[in-house]
Amino acid sequence: MDKTSCISCLNCKLVMEVSLDQQIGDLYSDQFDCTSENPVIERLCFAENVYQSALDKLNRFEWGSSVCRFDKPRSEIMKDNGPNSLNEVRKPAKTKKASKTISQEEQFLVGDQNKRITRSRYRSLEKKNESTKTSHVNKRTPLSEIQNSVIDGRRDSSSSIPMDGFKNNTISSLIRIKWDFVRRQLSLTLLTSIGKCLGSRRETHKLHEVFSHSLSLLNSKAPFGHTYPPVQLAFSLDLVGKEIPGDVFAIERATTLYNISWFALKGYRSKETRSVCCELACIPIQNIVSWLMLAFILCRDIPVLFQKVSRLLAAIYLLSTTSGLFTLSPSSLKGLSENYWASYFHQVSVGIHFNHKLFASITGILEPQGPITDESSHNSGSRCTGPDTLNLLRLAPQSLRDLEDFVKNFFRSLPCTTVICLSLLGGAFASMLRDLLVYPSPVHAWMLLSRLNANNDPIIVLLPLDSILQEDADDDSLYSGCETIVETQDFKKAWHCPWGSTVVDDVAPCFRSIQEKAYLSSSLLSLEDTHSNRSLWWKRRKKLDHLLNKFLKDIEDTWMGPWKYLLVGELPDCKCVDSVHKKLVYDLKSKCNIEVSTGLLKPILGGAKHACEREEFASQLFLNKGCYIGRVEFSDELKQQKLSSLCDAGDDSCWLAVQLIIEASSELEEEAYITREPIILVLDSEVQMLPWENIPALRKQEVYRMPSVGSISTSLSRSRYHHQGALGYAFPLIDPLDAFYLLNPGGDLSYTQDEFENWFRDQNLEGKAGTAATAEELAVALQNHDLYIYFGHGSGSQYIPLHEIQKLKSCAATFLMGCSSGSLSLSGPYTPQGTPLSYLLAGSPIIIANLWDVTDRDIDRFGKAMLDAWLRERCTPSRACLLCNSIAKKMKSLHVNGRKENGKKKVLRKKFVEVNEVCKCEVALDHRPRIGSFMEKARDACTLPFLIGAAPVCYGIPTGITKRKEL
Repeated sequence: MDKTSCISCLNCKLVMEVSLDQQIGDLYSDQFDCTSENPVIERLCFAENVYQSALDKLNRFEWGSSVCRFDKPRSEIMKDNGPNSLNEVRKPAKTKKASKTISQEEQFLVGDQNKRITRSRYRSLEKKNESTKTSHVNKRTPLSEIQNSVIDGRRDSSSSIPMDGFKNNTISSLIRIKWDFVRRQLSLTLLTSIGKCLGSRRETHKLHEVFSHSLSLLNSKAPFGHTYPPVQLAFSLDLVGKEIPGDVFAIERATTLYNISWFALKGYRSKETRSVCCELACIPIQNIVSWLMLAFILCRDIPVLFQKVSRLLAAIYLLSTTSGLFTLSPSSLKGLSENYWASYFHQVSVGIHFNHKLFASITGILEPQGPITDESSHNSGSRCTGPDTLNLLRLAPQSLRDLEDFVKNFFRSLPCTTVICLSLLGGAFASMLRDLLVYPSPVHAWMLLSRLNANNDPIIVLLPLDSILQEDADDDSLYSGCETIVETQDFKKAWHCPWGSTVVDDVAPCFRSIQEKAYLSSSLLSLEDTHSNRSLWWKRRKKLDHLLNKFLKDIEDTWMGPWKYLLVGELPDCKCVDSVHKKLVYDLKSKCNIEVSTGLLKPILGGAKHACEREEFASQLFLNKGCYIGRVEFSDELKQQKLSSLCDAGDDSCWLAVQLIIEASSELEEEAYITREPIILVLDSEVQMLPWENIPALRKQEVYRMPSVGSISTSLSRSRYHHQGALGYAFPLIDPLDAFYLLNPGGDLSYTQDEFENWFRDQNLEGKAGTAATAEELAVALQNHDLYIYFGHGSGSQYIPLHEIQKLKSCAATFLMGCSSGSLSLSGPYTPQGTPLSYLLAGSPIIIANLWDVTDRDIDRFGKAMLDAWLRERCTPSRACLLCNSIAKKMKSLHVNGRKENGKKKVLRKKFVEVNEVCKCEVALDHRPRIGSFMEKARDACTLPFLIGAAPVCYGIPTGITKRKEL
């Protein structure tokens, strides 16, 4: 068949041509959006011309209402394509009594997700319409009135389609409606792209004209391309911000609202100096927030747009509390304070991609399909979760009126451990923040950090980042010959950066350089083994280890500053800590008349080790109410002046408050608390490649990482299902001897096989060494064992594909000691991909894997240290305290069997409640260290504790060790 006749419908051809033009324009404009805040004028102009040309094609084209419109007679098509083409190209059937005009209310389809209107659906809608809107049955709206009408946001969209129009034109009306929908959708997409180009070139007046055109397409019911008296822009803005059930242009409406809000905020500071051309030039902040809230609901199934809207809302709520730029009305807060809204929207923006995949994975297995109930969540298998957990994955309700209750339920459903959400804002977003906050010095990126805990108010901070540029000039001399040597040795692979290009490359380019040089230096292992080569190799590797250590310290000192203690876990919830905290809150209120954020107070009490840092950190307690915006790095003199001015304004109450905080912190330090509660990092995809677990403040802490907050609750829910007979454990448990190993399946890691094969056999573990296992064998092992151990090349996905892992109904904890086994690859705005995510989707409670390439002998040291520690812990008796045992015995005596308690038993029960408050944290965690607590010593067992030891990280949730298998 000739290529020109593959698509013989003129309408379809136009759609294809316009779509191609859109993609060509995106190739040019996206280079600006993704890499720089300074537009390349030539590229933007070219992209705009392509978009405008495509839009002109849509406006000039005469659309037909038939199923297909051919550019050749049907006989010629049959002649060109052969006799069999009669069955391939059929002439559409004509309906009787086909009218030449249709009602414009037929142009808006009904139902969720743009469902096609079938005959059965039409009949059901007709019955619904007759029962609820009798006026449409008795009186048909004249066509002249419909053509000049605008969608009324107060009307249900299902009543906007006159059912008698379908009675007369069943097929042709639906086809025309569909084509009109396609034209409007394409036009709105092109207008959005044109608006971005104009906004980047700061052509504000033309940008407003594009927005006005988009609003008219969203609101008007007139036939596409028809010209009628224009509607006032203020009226269109009012209508576009109203929630319309079943809106077929929900995504386009959300995109338009976001773009209007974005460019309104970009010019918020300059609105007094520029001329007011229309209502779009000075939009009140209340309108911006309400529009973004509506966009948040409408685009919840579009991850890229959903992330942008969430991030912008988080910034607005944060800026409203501390910058003095604008103040939100009580209607915008809806009964919650700004730190709750800001931290909620921030965590949404961090985990949106994985939540969509996890939600689809869970709901796709629920049987029967239907509303999620508590009963169905317990009877559907190990991968099913309750409705509250699924709501955490959903991230947003279906209606705007349910948003407040939805957010409140989110904070009530937070996991029992501290969660830290962290992202970096760069590019155009960083430029907007700098303009709004009037920063004199250039800030290339901002850190947005939220601390969430079920027992404390949320904390959210926005910190400007200075670029980290280290690497001394003489360092390059060590690697000057690496590239040349690698090329001459004809290595097949060059270093491939898994994250492509992110904001980290702008503010910390040295990390990328360290990774590349580490790869090149490890490649030199295959060179001739001489004393000089080996000495040079170790010199290079140790220098890289030193550079990485210094880089991690710079992250803590330069980026975090005194706020690094927001990253550490809570102190054990024991009586001593609780009494010190309550006393400090009382003293601050009674002696200093200061209301402090309890969520900030706890990290300060046990976090800082130096008085000067505590003073700087504590000075923010009286200003932020859970929110804080940092400033550019100050000198020590400026810091002291800032604190002095703050204290002078408070009549010495500030100095007294700081002294009270320092005394309370010192009192807790004397108790020598070492063990803290674990934390879970939820990292944005653009910062997940950094080894945050190894900055000095976290190196000795028990740290895990998860892709989203919702996935934490899902994993906890799954683990409780598996261990529902346990003694109230908050986290899952595994037996390290209930394991399956795959050792050196490629057959070329003989040293590793010699190191572990006999050890595995001595422990009576199942597995294979020196040979590969089949995908079926590994799938069975992952579902039937507690632990899967892999020592080989890569992540092991060459032996069991990732899509096969995701199909598993349950999955073991995994220990993947291959190169880059824990690395996530990024490709623009698409969903991050990586082996750990597949194991999490399958239900694995914890995955220990490497962020970058490692050498075999050093990572073997790490692996041996971890496995030895697990077995020692397994053989150690449970360290339940004597107090808990004595109270447990007393509780047995308090069992009354329905009889009234006497006074003595009431006293004992009261004593049990008091003791339980002292030891509730230890009882919940069974007094035993968890897997993540052994990471520190295992890292130090490496010869290169940072270059190799910092590579392994724990994905998942805190997981304990138990003994279920008797040998």
